[in-house]
Amino acid sequence: MVMAVLLMMLARAVTVEMNCQDAASAAARVAVVSGSDLEARAAAQDAAGGDANVSISHGLKRVNVVVSCRVVPDPMHVLPMAVVGKATGVVQ
Repeated sequence: MVMAVLLMMLARAVTVEMNCQDAASAAARVAVVSGSDLEARAAAQDAAGGDANVSISHGLKRVNVVVSCRVVPDPMHVLPMAVVGKATGVVQ
């Protein structure tokens, strides 16, 4: 029973991590195309969920996006509490 619960929690963590990475990619794409951090943040939160923490920074012809998403903590504290997705877009 413990193994089944741990496996389900691991599957949930992997799913949240993939959604978080997709959200960072979507935000970077929107930031490059529109140039608006507000629209990029909204795109990330739409993709990852409203409780995602989005950080957008600008460099020389680059937009870096980091999205942090909370994972439901497991009772044994084996899995991470949050996962991070990162993406970089090149501004032309």
